[in-house]
Amino acid sequence: MKIIEFNINEIVLTEEACSALIKKACLRTPVTPHHVTGMCSSIDKVFVILEPSTENISLPEYRFAPLSSLDEKDVGPEISSRYYAGFSTISSFMVDDQLWALFALKETENNI
Repeated sequence: MKIIEFNINEIVLTEEACSALIKKACLRTPVTPHHVTGMCSSIDKVFVILEPSTENISLPEYRFAPLSSLDEKDVGPEISSRYYAGFSTISSFMVDDQLWALFALKETENNI
């Protein structure tokens, strides 16, 4: 198991670089690549949990992104919309008054 620690401000300012760092960490050990199995957060930190992959499957692309609304009636439909676009939601965390999440882009015919 590996744990990657991010400052929440770092994610907000450089979300693409932080997202790329997860993929790089997953591939750091080519013999046993890792994948994200969860995420925890505190007031100012996010902890991404990686575990060895037990199956011989390609790793998804991971992406931090804000959700457009905090309104409970909007969060579910937005997560559903992202799911049907190929993204699985790993976990979410708050940044000030905005909800962010870590998503995994599943491989489909459209994004291979």
